[in-house]
Amino acid sequence: MRQHVVNYFITQQKYPASLISLEKEIELNGVKKRYDVVVYTKELKPFIIVECKAPGVDLSQDVLEQAARYNLILNVGSFLLQTD
Repeated sequence: MRQHVVNYFITQQKYPASLISLEKEIELNGVKKRYDVVVYTKELKPFIIVECKAPGVDLSQDVLEQAARYNLILNVGSFLLQTD
């Protein structure tokens, strides 16, 4: 799923691959977490958080809250929640 999202940004949106970060570890309140994809602006500011879920995993309130927690650290303007 992540590869499809990255491919979309690179091929369809013409976004440079160098501005797309995959599965990087971040720390929130002493707990280590790992986001799926973050897309950065040309100024290297986080722009979009992408949270990918496996087939059969619902995009629930918990998933939205997970992305919101990552946003506490990254302070982006947009979320993309993706499932197959």
